[in-house]
Amino acid sequence: MKRCVAIILTLLSFLTLPIAGFAYSSDICKGNVCQASEVGRFMQGISKECGNLGNCSLGDIMIVFSDVALFILGIVGSLVLLFYVIGGFWWLTSHGDPGWVTKGKNYIKISTIGLLIVLFAYIVVEFLLRSLTLGTVSLENESCLGKSDGTSCGTNAQCLAEVCTQIQPKTE
Repeated sequence: MKRCVAIILTLLSFLTLPIAGFAYSSDICKGNVCQASEVGRFMQGISKECGNLGNCSLGDIMIVFSDVALFILGIVGSLVLLFYVIGGFWWLTSHGDPGWVTKGKNYIKISTIGLLIVLFAYIVVEFLLRSLTLGTVSLENESCLGKSDGTSCGTNAQCLAEVCTQIQPKTE
């Protein structure tokens, strides 16, 4: 019985020890939105509260997910281009050999299928990001880089500190 109580108390202490670390403010992010130079490429765009205090919202998590997904899609897109080049190389150096021509055509066909998969995955990632973080899916460009505050960047949205922010419609 004593052994069981000791194990439970040890586990509880491991669960409660990290709580003291949450009070630490790192002050990594200086603006309202963390920049890539402050938090790294995959966390670029998260809120100041998430970057400094670890108080992350669903929107912050979706931004990180989107950044990672777009990075992976970029790598896969580069591999598709590489396979196009390899397929073209086999086809161009075939000297009329039907085996090499077929091999080159297969590389190009597989690369085209891969490209379609990458494009579809990009569309899905963008749709999920916009629908879960903004609440709406708009065909307008929501980029606020270089725009002044108050500039419209989408349906019911304005630029605020280079971030497209949803605003509540005025009711009279």
